[in-house]
Order: sequence, then structure tokens, then C-alpha cells
Amino acid sequence: MTDPQTIPQLREKIFRKVEEAASKKQTDRIAMLASLAKECDAALEMMETLEDKVKRIKAGLENTGAVPGVSNSPSLRFTAGGSGKHSRKAGGRERGRENREKWVIDAQRNLGVRLRPLGEVTYQTASGRTVGIPYASEAPQRTYPWWLGLPDEQPYYVVLLCETTEGKVFDFVLDHHCVSQIWGSLSRDDNHHVKFHVRRSGPNWELKLKDAPIIPLNEFHNSGAGRILQ
Repeated sequence: MTDPQTIPQLREKIFRKVEEAASKKQTDRIAMLASLAKECDAALEMMETLEDKVKRIKAGLENTGAVPGVSNSPSLRFTAGGSGKHSRKAGGRERGRENREKWVIDAQRNLGVRLRPLGEVTYQTASGRTVGIPYASEAPQRTYPWWLGLPDEQPYYVVLLCETTEGKVFDFVLDHHCVSQIWGSLSRDDNHHVKFHVRRSGPNWELKLKDAPIIPLNEFHNSGAGRILQ
């Protein structure tokens, strides 16, 4: 079986080739590389699903060993239910990967901004500055329908990707001054992730800070990513 660690390595190679193709304005090659990147994500998704199935089978074996002849024990049903939740989360994670990669490729193609992946949600500019790119899909039942998360390590820039229920993605490029001003006022969860709580009221987008006023986001949409991400 392929080592799961090889897939991120392949993705990094693909992004290096995307940078090279972007510098030469080879749009057809960029499109082909973007397709390969999606295949890598699909392969990683399949491996995660396979690992989850193996864990479920092992849990089932342990349960049947503890309670001979009982195939539908509550603990086994709980494991299956947990698997379903994992699959839904993986779907959201996959959408996040796809939207991040599309944004990065479009930034290289249209703005000349080259970003190198450092991790799942962290990138690096050509000058070595870090860019956090969190993603969230809309959850209309919440007061703040978009909850975006980053590890609690302050990046130099942040790009918020908010996908609506209609499938449209709005991006907000926060410059270094903004990130430095708000970082300490963002909420944290138990997993040491910083949370960006975003909502839209008509044409206006807003970011909720923990103990401070609401931050308007409209000025950071279409605000010149090519100029900011240096």
C-alpha cells in the first residue's frame, strides 16, 4: 500500500511545477497540473476512508470477542455512527482543499502571486512570509454562519475563503497590519485553533472578535492580493 506521506510530497512537487508553469504563462500546463492536484486529494481521501474502515473492522472484532454471538452491540453501532460523521467531515475537508488549491492557482495565474504549500492550510510567499488560508462552508443556522480555523501560530497574512450555500466563494485578504491587530482578540478552541467567526448582512461582511467591536470585511475583498501578498 502506498505510504500516505507520499501524497503531500507529490502535491508539493505539483505546486512547484505550477509555479514554473505560471512564470512561463503556460495555462494549459497549469490546468493539467491542477487536475493532478485534485487526483492527489482524491487519493488521500480514499486512503483516509480505507484506514477508517480498517479501524471499524478491528473495533468490530474486539466487540464480537467481548460479547460472543452478538453482532449488533451498542458499541459497534456507535463505531459505525462515528464513521458516518467522519465521512461528512472528510467531505468538508476535501472541499476546503479544492477551494484553497483553486485560489492559489488562480492567484499565480492571474496575479503573479506564487505561494508554496507548507502544510494543509499554510503557504509561503516568494519572500518567505507565511499565509494562512482557512476555509468554511456556510452553516445558515448559526448567528455567524462561517467558522474558519487556523493553528494558533500567527501567519503574516490571512486569506479567508467563505463558501455560500449556492457554492460561491468569497475571499478576504487580510494584510499584516490587520492580522497583527486582531490575532489576540480571536477566540480559541480546545484544540489550539484560532477561530474566525464571519457573517454576512446583505452586502456587508463582518468578522466577530472575542472582546472587541465587529470588524468590517468588505474592504478586504478584491483588495489587491497581488499587492498585499509579497
